[in-house]
Amino acid sequence: TAGKLTLWDASDDPQRIADFHVDGVKIHELAYSADGKMVAAACDKRGCKVWDISTDTFVLKHTLALTQTYAYATAEFTPDNSHIVAGLETGSVHVWRNPAGKPGNGRKIDLPKGTPTVKAIAVSPDGIRVITSSINGFLHSLDLATGQELIESVGHLATRARVEHVSQDGTDVLTRAQDARLIQWRVRDGRIEQVAAMKVPPASGYDVDRKGEKYVFYRDYQGAPPLKLMTVDEGRVVLNKELDFPTPIRELAFSPDGERVATLDENREVRLLDLSSEESVVVDQLAGGERGVSFSPDGKLLAVSREPEAGEYEVRFWDVSQTPPRHVQRLNFRSKRVMENLQFSPDGKLLAFFGNNSVGIVDVSGEEPREVFSSGAQNSFGRYAAFS
Repeated sequence: TAGKLTLWDASDDPQRIADFHVDGVKIHELAYSADGKMVAAACDKRGCKVWDISTDTFVLKHTLALTQTYAYATAEFTPDNSHIVAGLETGSVHVWRNPAGKPGNGRKIDLPKGTPTVKAIAVSPDGIRVITSSINGFLHSLDLATGQELIESVGHLATRARVEHVSQDGTDVLTRAQDARLIQWRVRDGRIEQVAAMKVPPASGYDVDRKGEKYVFYRDYQGAPPLKLMTVDEGRVVLNKELDFPTPIRELAFSPDGERVATLDENREVRLLDLSSEESVVVDQLAGGERGVSFSPDGKLLAVSREPEAGEYEVRFWDVSQTPPRHVQRLNFRSKRVMENLQFSPDGKLLAFFGNNSVGIVDVSGEEPREVFSSGAQNSFGRYAAFS
């Protein structure tokens, strides 16, 4: 948002700890140091800012910039916290030793001439190389110490592309371009290899399973097959077929094991589809507006959000480990706020949702659900809530 960061204690009883203000600056991206003691913010002007949050004072410790004011699009700490790496809108990379000390002691790594804004950075676990991606879809592998490019840049070539996903360790990258291709890249021994390239069917959206091996594309309009499944095995697309499904899809989610998808269709039915047999069962028939679906981490529960009546919102839970699925009525949760884009915590005890420009968290581990956190309405727009 416009120069404001909010720090929350995300324990069992979440509390708002502090606000950080940088007047007149838009913050593009945030990054935690590995030890959790510092936060870096990539800003559109006035440099890359670093806060020390290890004490109660939350001090703005450094403003990092080189010889002039740059617009920073992304920032990242190295895994050992020894350096801070930032990507610029000018298509270059800045590196500072941490703690940075004087603002001018960093160094600049220039990418090939014509490289546009660097939108994502990932540092390898050993801290030796940096992978960057730019808005034109090209990837660069750099030696962090020397700035030397380890391999020739790779990308979609002659077309704009966007980076859909960069894994935490920087070894897997997924890009999608205007040429209707989805490309999966893998970093091995300082080299970037193309693992798979898939022609993306016309679609309203898609989801990928956790292993990055299955892709389901869906459409939310009539006159076209609503679901298409693509499977990748060792870099080859081995399955590319339309799935038998009755109606256009509004939203879907993969089960953790990648064997099933939950779908929400235009008839307001929630279905569970087995990808092997292509058989589906109706889990829920929603009264009122549909909102979203999400599996618990163990794949046993399916959360479904809906709007049963104007101004009333509800999340229902289904035990999908049984056949047929069983409604777990004790976990039903209602709110006056919109509840959509549902996300379970990694341990499955909490459920986060986003709605009305605010984030809510519900504890679903007890006998009855209870809301344990609400950010309150924010003066900014957002769409998603997610756990780290």
